[in-house]
Amino acid sequence: MPRGFTEKEKEEIAFKLIREGSALFARFGYDKTSLDKIVNACGIAKGSFYRFFPNKETLFIACLADLEGEIDEKVIGPLIDGASTPEELLSGLMDLALNAFSRFPLLRAWFETPSKERIMSVLADEEKELMNGEDTRRMKRVLGKISELGGECRCTAEDLASLFRSLFFLSEHRDTISTDFSRYAGQLAGILTRGLLP
Repeated sequence: MPRGFTEKEKEEIAFKLIREGSALFARFGYDKTSLDKIVNACGIAKGSFYRFFPNKETLFIACLADLEGEIDEKVIGPLIDGASTPEELLSGLMDLALNAFSRFPLLRAWFETPSKERIMSVLADEEKELMNGEDTRRMKRVLGKISELGGECRCTAEDLASLFRSLFFLSEHRDTISTDFSRYAGQLAGILTRGLLP
């Protein structure tokens, strides 16, 4: 009979599954990343995988949640906290949205995954609601910071979340839009920032 994992080993394996899973999903996409690839990268038996996640879908969602937490902590949080003007904050967030696919390949993998419905089916309705509302909660924080900086925004948190989602999807077509997408993105960010702030 195989021995059980210690608590420390469980923590290390769970961390490794998310880290290696994220790298594999980002590289190959969800559908082409098999459980065999994941467990081989982690150095565990396939049967051991199920001690941590009931299925590949749940691991993928955990990888996305981990990435979202990292982006919030290391990118969006510092942008919000470090902004000295409303323009600087909005421009930085627009730059992030317009370059998210190239900066975070796992996000691209998620949006290019044909199996989204199957992946989302493992979540309870409350978990789906929480995921869907995360962008709006983040934008409420942005609006609070704009106000704190003495500015005012011409739209609601929901509208701002929709705008940033639009920019995010726009970045997926960067090669079709312009051969100099960086310059175009900078111009677009400037136009939108001036339009959002009175």
